[in-house]
Amino acid sequence: MAYYLGIDGGGSKTYALLTNESGHVLGKGKSGNGNHQINAAQAANNIRSAAADALAQAGLRQEDVNHAYFGLAGADREADYQILHPMIRALGFNHYSINCDTIIGLRAGTNHSYGVALICGTGTNSAGRNPQGVHYQCGGFDYMYGDFGGGGALNIEVFRSVIRAWDGREQPTLLTGLLLDMLGYKDVETLFNDFQDHGRSVPVHAAKLLFEAAALNDAVALEILRHQGEELGKSASAVVHRLVWRTIRLTLYSQEVY
Repeated sequence: MAYYLGIDGGGSKTYALLTNESGHVLGKGKSGNGNHQINAAQAANNIRSAAADALAQAGLRQEDVNHAYFGLAGADREADYQILHPMIRALGFNHYSINCDTIIGLRAGTNHSYGVALICGTGTNSAGRNPQGVHYQCGGFDYMYGDFGGGGALNIEVFRSVIRAWDGREQPTLLTGLLLDMLGYKDVETLFNDFQDHGRSVPVHAAKLLFEAAALNDAVALEILRHQGEELGKSASAVVHRLVWRTIRLTLYSQEVY
């Protein structure tokens, strides 16, 4: 019997799935950040932990795994692979493959070997493969390099919108009450001063407040989400045009923004 381990490493969570050659799931594991660009040592430990949990659940040892496939956020450039290959080998994996997490997203969303995948998790990314096997990745390198959004940026948009509504630059928004409740502040002035004085960071899960406010027809939240959707559409379009597709089958599936 052959056994296969799949790892999905994102900026917030890492999942491990162990199957046999028939595709039956034997074990699962979950841990935190699996993106080496955020913290390489932490990512290595979390990948090890998630894999160990899946193996333990299956009652197998790491040497029983015939092949491991790592779909990792941050596996974007050759410089990344020069870090990732030694890291994965140091974890004891000798028979493995590494690719960007967009590619495993593509295969999860369609049984075709080609298509376009969009990631909107902690960050954003897009990639595609055409029927001729040509691959292209667009984005995944943060705001300075052309990206917009993902939970690690939308949380800041929430915070900014609350501050701008408070100081008069923007219209009032339901995000104000939602953010104050989440973070435990009595008013925006107290929030503003505490973050300024102590260098606090906005938690990534504050991005989820956009969906709560949008469900109540909040104009500010709706505009931020519209902008996010537009940017994802531009990324998909860029991939399609770069790969010279005239027609493409569209498959949609969801991923948590966080």
